[in-house]
Amino acid sequence: MSAEARIVAALALSLGVGLIATPVAIRTAERIGFYDRPLGYKGHAAPTPYLGGAAVVVGFLVGALGIAGDLSRLAPIFVCALFLFGVGTLDDRVGLGAIPRVITEVAAGVALFIAGLGWHVFGSDAADLVLTVVWVVGVVNAFNLMDNMDGAAGTVAVLSSIGAAVLALSADDHAVAALSIALGGACLGFLPFNLSAPARIFLGDGGSMPIGFIVSAAIMAVQLGGVAGWHRLLIAALLVAPVVVDTTLVTVSRRRAGVAVASGGRDHITHRLGKRFPSARAVALVLASGHATACAIALVVADLGDVGTAVAWGLLVVCVVGLVTLFETRAWAPSREQSVVPGGAAAAATRAAPRARRPIAPLEVVALLVLAAGCGVSPLFFAFYDMTVWGPIGFGMLALLLALALSRPVIPRPAALVAIGSLALLWAWSLISTGWAQSPDRGAADAGRWLLYAAAFGVFVLLLRDDRLSKLLLAVFTALIAAFGVYLLVRMFTGDARTLFLANRLHGPLGYVNGEAGYLLLGFWPLVAAAERARRAHWAAVAVAAATMLLGLVVLSETRAVIPALVVGVVVLLAAVPGRRRRAWILVVAGAAVIAASGPLTDVYRHTATGHAPSTDRIRTAAEWAALAAVFAGAAWWAAVGLRRTLGRSGSAVSSAGLAAVACAGAVLIAVAVPHPLHRISTEARAFTELRPPSATSSARFFSGGGNRFDYWRIAWHEFRSHPWKGVGAGSYDTDYFRMRRTTEDVTQPHSIELQGLAELGVVGGIGVLGLAGAVLFGLGRRFRRSRRSSAEAGLAVAAGGIFLTWLVHTSVDWLHLLPGVTGVALGAAAILVGPSAQAAPVPVPQGRRRRPLGRRTVVVAASSALIAVGAVFLARTVVADRYATDARADLPRNPVAALSDASRSLRLQESATTRYTQAAAYARLNDYARARGTLLGVARRQPSNFVVWGLLGDLAVRRGDLPEARRDYGRAHALNPRDPQIAALARKPPAP
Repeated sequence: MSAEARIVAALALSLGVGLIATPVAIRTAERIGFYDRPLGYKGHAAPTPYLGGAAVVVGFLVGALGIAGDLSRLAPIFVCALFLFGVGTLDDRVGLGAIPRVITEVAAGVALFIAGLGWHVFGSDAADLVLTVVWVVGVVNAFNLMDNMDGAAGTVAVLSSIGAAVLALSADDHAVAALSIALGGACLGFLPFNLSAPARIFLGDGGSMPIGFIVSAAIMAVQLGGVAGWHRLLIAALLVAPVVVDTTLVTVSRRRAGVAVASGGRDHITHRLGKRFPSARAVALVLASGHATACAIALVVADLGDVGTAVAWGLLVVCVVGLVTLFETRAWAPSREQSVVPGGAAAAATRAAPRARRPIAPLEVVALLVLAAGCGVSPLFFAFYDMTVWGPIGFGMLALLLALALSRPVIPRPAALVAIGSLALLWAWSLISTGWAQSPDRGAADAGRWLLYAAAFGVFVLLLRDDRLSKLLLAVFTALIAAFGVYLLVRMFTGDARTLFLANRLHGPLGYVNGEAGYLLLGFWPLVAAAERARRAHWAAVAVAAATMLLGLVVLSETRAVIPALVVGVVVLLAAVPGRRRRAWILVVAGAAVIAASGPLTDVYRHTATGHAPSTDRIRTAAEWAALAAVFAGAAWWAAVGLRRTLGRSGSAVSSAGLAAVACAGAVLIAVAVPHPLHRISTEARAFTELRPPSATSSARFFSGGGNRFDYWRIAWHEFRSHPWKGVGAGSYDTDYFRMRRTTEDVTQPHSIELQGLAELGVVGGIGVLGLAGAVLFGLGRRFRRSRRSSAEAGLAVAAGGIFLTWLVHTSVDWLHLLPGVTGVALGAAAILVGPSAQAAPVPVPQGRRRRPLGRRTVVVAASSALIAVGAVFLARTVVADRYATDARADLPRNPVAALSDASRSLRLQESATTRYTQAAAYARLNDYARARGTLLGVARRQPSNFVVWGLLGDLAVRRGDLPEARRDYGRAHALNPRDPQIAALARKPPAP
């Protein structure tokens, strides 16, 4: 069994056993009367069963030991965990006191050190032994202290385990990764029962002690090679950050109160958060979000040097001190008489009536603002196209989704479930297809991107439980897109805007012409909706002016994909949503203003030589006209709103008559401009199939059928027909493209989400894309129906529906779906259309009776948690492999030996032709040509259609001076890529050595 399969098996086994063992533990505890009774400072209302630790330990043992693999090195961890479980369970039953527990923990720490699983920091065995014992005792007791509110210790344990597993994967330590992920799965199986309202079972010391021990031992056991000890301690502290903060806070608070630190009380970080948040689930969500951030930082600091580590230590200390200071302020801290109490006097005070839920929690607003801001600034970072950017974002999204799934009783609508399932299907099938893909590394990257989209969409669905939050999200999206448009205009007015243009088309700062045009167009329909809904004329005028500005900037891109996107949006939103007359007039005013300025706007493209950037004066003139068009449209709309109010009831008739006149005038103008429409359509259709270049005449590019799209789509359809069921594999569209293309353009995707799904993933990919689009369009139809009864629904339908339709149509003829920053806006709009999610109503629990099992929700939460955890493991493998591959390429010129080491690490995690090229180049720099050629031939055997590898083999033969072999290798490359003139020239005559 492969290492990855072992990790997935450990997760699945431990989760499944945890879900089964926890109800058994509940019934066993009830049968023998093993309860945690609400005495003293404890705040639960009724006796609650213990033995949650038994369920977690059983799930952990089955998950970690029930798989094939050598875990003998880690045997002391299992033995000590069982010993601590026994001591903790005995303490829950009879109350052993602190001294026996500490002695047991010290003995476990000593056993780990003797087995070689302790810290090695100081170079002195005595000092390292003391550090190991202090670490084990501290983490075990910190988890024991954290087990003071439903879900707190379990949530922290899940994220600490996942963080340790990812760290172990990055170090190729698969045994520790499997052990850690098994603990996380067991805790996931326990949490739904612990987070029910009220909790059905507690961990107790029999759970918190072994959990804390396993986490502390797993972090120490990760084999990080020569990483410095203080560096490892920083990573370890970040992986258990919440318990470190909580222990420090409780120690400081109780010392200030003048009571024993070991006293029980309600002054933990969870209790203080409980003052501000409505439920234990919400507190668990806050803890999970903060802990996920700390774990992500831990993975980042793994690459820091000595100076960076020292700075990070200082920042960590400052953050801990700052958090302790914050939570000790009067606004957060409980009263002294309630915080630490020895008896039952304060118990009644702490069991006050539950606080009413706030309709919108501050955390929801903050989360949405962060997500929207991330998408808004994405054009400054190539819309997060690179894995080095979206990989860490994917981890954050998965952590947030896991926290939301565990902490919020939300039931998504069927359409939302179908859309999430479709994205999950695209991820899973893309990952599976890497088994037959010609480019498995690109396939894994594509799978990771689909996983990111599934997680982001799930987060939006779970957060958008109220249409007020939907409006907030749309408002932030729209404001940021409009601000981006203003930024472009300012650059064109004041700076050297030539860098914003690729040749003669607007493409910067995003870096891709069609992507920038698509991003700008996403803000158009929300602005139209805002102009419709604005109560004051000046705000409506501002919205119309901003919409016009965005259209003017889109014209500067000369991107033809915006035409079908606009046409479909206009037809659908005018036909289906009430308020057509006002909406139509907004479109007329904005369109007329842009048409009036179209001459100077298109001059930038028409009067600039191909391959050259336009002059600064021409760009400034275009910006002036775009700004004038926006001002004119805004002023015209302000005047029109005033005239409508002056006319009163007769204004409707005048407005309708005016629209009819405009429609007639438009039809006449089109007839004059296109005298023979059928002939023009036939001409452009031939230009499309014959791959003619787009015309460079005025405005003709927007309506020209020329270009290379037909070639992309023809080859994609051929691949689907050749491999209808499984496709050619994710990321492997170019398998046939370079051999069959009729042009010399180098592309790796067919510029269509539907055709890419069919070509690379076959019928399953088509079902995934169709399921996503169909579910969201079904939600749009539901919004359309509701808009007949509510003007607010009409605004949401226009804004969110316009965004998603624009993205869907645009990416059907391009590749916007490969830009996470742009797609994130569309996913947010899609979540609005399929939402809001239904809130699960609390079920009253009669006094003295216990809630029945969670049933369907338990299964859904458990299944989604398992998928999230599995996804995190595979995403970690892909991201870490990419990081090592990047390091190898960076090391290659100056240190080929280090490049070989990094490349080998990357290849152990994920096979990659590009990394093999780096490996071969490193061998060549070390004059080991036999290994270099053997490495490249291995790639050629696995990927027979890869022309690049034969070209590299030819280069290697030239370097060795073997020109006949070079000619043969270049000839094979030419046969696989006959349209490349450079390869053809090399095949005819290889260069001299």
